[in-house]
Amino acid sequence: MRRLYDSPAYAVRTAAGRVVVAPAGKARAPQLRTAAGTFQGSDHGEWGGRLVFVPRGPRARPVLVKEGNIRAVFQVQGTVYFLERDLVDFDCRGRLYEVTGQPSRLGYVLRARFAQAPVVAAVAGSDAFIAFGGGFAIVHPLLGRPARVETVLARALWAGLSPNSIAVAGPDTVYVGLRGGYARLDVAAKLAHLYQPRTGLVEVR
Repeated sequence: MRRLYDSPAYAVRTAAGRVVVAPAGKARAPQLRTAAGTFQGSDHGEWGGRLVFVPRGPRARPVLVKEGNIRAVFQVQGTVYFLERDLVDFDCRGRLYEVTGQPSRLGYVLRARFAQAPVVAAVAGSDAFIAFGGGFAIVHPLLGRPARVETVLARALWAGLSPNSIAVAGPDTVYVGLRGGYARLDVAAKLAHLYQPRTGLVEVR
């Protein structure tokens, strides 16, 4: 495992019903474009970050939604959510929020808390799949009623391998891009297996 820490990172994504694994590009700040404007997040560690909304229009001014280290921003059926990494006395935790209000006056409500800091997320249906630095969870459903957090892995084999992406291949099969390779999760069995690509591009059927 030690040699993986110095290995290149691989990202996972879905394409034409298949999962594709390729070398990861440079990490980008979380961003979500909507019909009304763009949500832009930032994470500066102990210096903090924030989530702002930039309305469409040449004279539009950014609107501060929330201060905090933002890890992901995503949308489900018109509703916007964001993940925040919380640093409290060197203890990393996390929260999931739902954005409320109108573009001119936005707010947020807490939907879920996490014992670990979220790193990356993906959405499938009305569920959010979240990878932590050393774990994995599913929040479902995001819509309609109080969200339930299902812990798939409390301690994942990728601890220290910096998860960078998630590809949902099915209700019980999820892939996570990592430094040095990728992991395949069996959600029902709550197991993960680590794979190391031997070429620059791997297609998973």
